[in-house]
Amino acid sequence: MSKQKISTSLRYALWKAHDFKCFYDGEPLRWDELCIDHIIPEHLADKTDELTLKLKAVGLPPDWPLAAPPNLVPSCHACNARKHDRLMQPNILMLYLEQAAAKAAEVEVMRKRFVEDGRIDRAKAQLEFALASERISEADIGSMLAAAAAGEDLVRLTAGIELFEGVPVGQLRPSKAEQLLDIPVKLGAELPEGLALSHDNGGISQVRTVREYRRAIEAGYFAMTTFDMKMDAFFLAASGTLTALSACRPSSHSFIRIPHVGLCDIELIPSLLLIRFGEEFEEDTALLEAHPTIAELVRAEAAQLAWVSSSAVSVEFGGMRTSLREILRADLDGDGIEDMLVARHLNAVSGTLSLGFEPIALARRSFTDAYEVTELVRAPIFTS
Repeated sequence: MSKQKISTSLRYALWKAHDFKCFYDGEPLRWDELCIDHIIPEHLADKTDELTLKLKAVGLPPDWPLAAPPNLVPSCHACNARKHDRLMQPNILMLYLEQAAAKAAEVEVMRKRFVEDGRIDRAKAQLEFALASERISEADIGSMLAAAAAGEDLVRLTAGIELFEGVPVGQLRPSKAEQLLDIPVKLGAELPEGLALSHDNGGISQVRTVREYRRAIEAGYFAMTTFDMKMDAFFLAASGTLTALSACRPSSHSFIRIPHVGLCDIELIPSLLLIRFGEEFEEDTALLEAHPTIAELVRAEAAQLAWVSSSAVSVEFGGMRTSLREILRADLDGDGIEDMLVARHLNAVSGTLSLGFEPIALARRSFTDAYEVTELVRAPIFTS
């Protein structure tokens, strides 16, 4: 029997129902570290007689499902590797199964809510398209809702990112943007009271959420120290992402999906995305204009790749290191073509300077085009 795939909605529901912790060691568990463990190992499904005996030993019927919530728990990589496919002693096994069963109803409620939220987001976006074109009808609504129910995606989010405390990547949806304004931002350091922003009048504003951060910035507060600037980058990425969510529309075409391209394709990334300032700004800009892509700049030995992955790239140029990291993909400018939202960060190659910048939207409008910066255009359905 082949392994049954655990859906994203069920993974999230199990994670949340167990308070975002590993079932076995009780330690906090990040979304990108999450494994789903079968308490009674899944491989026993291929050994019917042995499985029947094991189930009988703990008072369960022979048709008891192994891939259902009463047998599934969130686990960290370490605990999952230690347990592997071992079957525990009956007394421990019964205790674990009882604990999992106690959460099963809660898991199912959360799973259904997760799925429904996604359908609502997709349906709203498709309705916005029809309303904007003034061609909406009852038949249009019916077909669009049917497409949404079939699972047509609105936003494609990059796995592993965590912008808000306890909020997995799959929960970053347009319908959640208002709620996310008041969720603590995931910072790169332990700051229970939040980031302390300074003011020229000597005042201090402690901010923990995007809403608090935006109000403080509007009131003239700013990140003063090098450490504050590092933490400020996390707020900028979170705030920019929420702005982008209000611009998300379904895309009818994509030149970054099939064949798949990303930030690792430096032949497509404009070199002018590299951040520069100071006395040599004009000279650096002229060099970048002479070498329009990062690949050309690297080949000319004017820049070096610090590291690269499928969803991120870091480039050293002019004594600075610019890092670009993909956050999400959707139509962000209203032209029907899929775009990419990218976070930007700057570090001094030698020194402690570290700055974050508002995320930018990159468009690719044909299979022969490089990326270009495009404007975030708020979707009419999210315009008050």
